[in-house]
Amino acid sequence: GLTEVALAIIERVGAELAGLKNDAGESPLQMALNAGLEEVALKMLEKAGKKALEMRDGKGESLLHAAARCGLTEAALSLLSLAGDDFAGMQNELGETAMLVAINSKKHKVALALLQKMPEAALRACDSKGESLLHAAVRFALTEVALAVAERAGAELAGLKNDAGESPLQMALKPGLQAIVECP
Repeated sequence: GLTEVALAIIERVGAELAGLKNDAGESPLQMALNAGLEEVALKMLEKAGKKALEMRDGKGESLLHAAARCGLTEAALSLLSLAGDDFAGMQNELGETAMLVAINSKKHKVALALLQKMPEAALRACDSKGESLLHAAVRFALTEVALAVAERAGAELAGLKNDAGESPLQMALKPGLQAIVECP
């Protein structure tokens, strides 16, 4: 199918693909990630190497943001192995880290993988609405992610209020979300 065609083109063209952009400002690698074509994206990343890390789309999102949004754990970890763990703390124009994008997209597997790589400062970062990783995990009832974030980031995140004046703990106590705060 088309995946095989894309892989054959990558083999022939190689790293030169990293510099190409479409009218929307996306590289072929960003397009592959956005389409969920992890095998194609990994092959392109292998060819492009560190040059690929500088790529941003028209919304200021990195390749790691795209991998997180689509739940591509292997691609996200491959990007981090190239760039280093500090890359995990990079924010888009809305102030979102790739992990926050993963949580907002309800991609818990990639969110948990990114959590292990997040620099300490990025764990406490807030987006343009004052929401932390813990706010987002609670809002989407991603219990495993919320508990992992709380454990890694510390108790102060539980009381941090967003722009709407709500802390993650207050959000978790709302009807329908109490499973997050109930004892096992």
